[in-house]
Amino acid sequence: MARANARSKANLTATSKKRKNASRTSTASKKQKQCDNNSTNTVNNPAYIESDATDTTSEASDLPSLDVDNLEPITVHGKTYYKAQDLARGRKMKKRTSHIWLKEKGFEIVDVEEKKRYYYCCECLDKKKDPSYVPLVLDGNSSAVYHWHSVHSVDRNGNPVKKGNIAELMSKKRMGPGTRADAGCEWRTALVSRVNFARFKLLLIQWIVYCHIAFSQIENEYFRGFLSLLHEGIASLIPGRKTIRKWIIEEFATRKRSLRHELRKARSNIHLSFDLWTSPNCYAIMAICGHYIDRTGARKTTLLAMRRVEGEHSGENMAAVVLKVIREYRIGRRIGYFMLDNASSNDTCVDCVLRTLFPHFTKKQRERRRLRCLGHVINLAAQTFLLGTKAETTIDELEIAYLREDFEKIAAIWKRHGALGRLHNIIRYIRMTPQRREEFRRIVIEGQKWEDFNKLEVSNSL
Repeated sequence: MARANARSKANLTATSKKRKNASRTSTASKKQKQCDNNSTNTVNNPAYIESDATDTTSEASDLPSLDVDNLEPITVHGKTYYKAQDLARGRKMKKRTSHIWLKEKGFEIVDVEEKKRYYYCCECLDKKKDPSYVPLVLDGNSSAVYHWHSVHSVDRNGNPVKKGNIAELMSKKRMGPGTRADAGCEWRTALVSRVNFARFKLLLIQWIVYCHIAFSQIENEYFRGFLSLLHEGIASLIPGRKTIRKWIIEEFATRKRSLRHELRKARSNIHLSFDLWTSPNCYAIMAICGHYIDRTGARKTTLLAMRRVEGEHSGENMAAVVLKVIREYRIGRRIGYFMLDNASSNDTCVDCVLRTLFPHFTKKQRERRRLRCLGHVINLAAQTFLLGTKAETTIDELEIAYLREDFEKIAAIWKRHGALGRLHNIIRYIRMTPQRREEFRRIVIEGQKWEDFNKLEVSNSL
């Protein structure tokens, strides 16, 4: 009996081991089949591949990844923020003891797109409706504490104080050796604290970019002397040309990242328009604009890129530039229609782009996505009306003559077009020298009769 029981136990153990091995084998075969299917699907994907992942994974931030669509946004000067308390639902927030975090004074808000934290002052925005208030960047409590001290006359303990002024600090600086050693530093600290450095940095960048200021002008001794006249502390805030260049590139990357988020959340498809022209320094430049309805329902037209086109201005080369911009913004699946002028290279460009993005489109579907610019159509019609059926040839001849500064050739070309050409030549003749301009201006201002105008000498070549 003992031997029989031992044998039955051994048989049961062997049977269970066989079943476990069989289950493991079947699981492994299923996984292998699944991998084979995945590899097959990967091979069959179209040539244009766009990542579904957003670029927020590469940004250092401790903000929780919540669905902000379910949260109530806060709009300040057209910019959207969210309450940090709402974003932190499910997490335990650190208890804050400073008076600035009282419910009636302010709270923390977050720009989800830029991954930055700001201070929302209820006194400035809700009660006073101050249009000049910009949310303060939070890096500790110092900026918000100083804001309450300088603007609302409340010290760091929450007690009302008499508001000081810069004149008092300057008088401390001028006092003799009996004063505190850090009196001058106090003035400089107050000056720097009064400036929202992020706002100061942005305004400086905008002034340089929009006014086409050379980077070298930042280091100009007269410019720095002007700032030092206001106070030496202001001049110390201005960096060198290399730092300015770095700031501008960083700001560009931030704006581009923000625009990419906005495009991905747009309610409509992204429709494109672009044009190619030659810059004054002889570079072929393509400007690409996007047209869409944003998440708030507003219609937007935004410059997406300005890129140099190297090589021949063919449709294929233009399509390569456009596709690169589309990939950078990750909007390949959201591309709608193209609004362009009537150049044949644009037809080829749109066809190449749509073949890459939507390989299943038929030729008729691709042609429907290519729209004609009404302004360009009207311009072509006006040229034909004024210059005749060979308007394009005439314009080419004029461009060559202007490049060569052959004014006799220009006059001869315009003379072929009747009264319009003669009027053009008369105007050009008057504007050619400052003496004729002055004489014409004198006649217009002082003269009352048409006969005075006829005293001007007009060349027979007109």
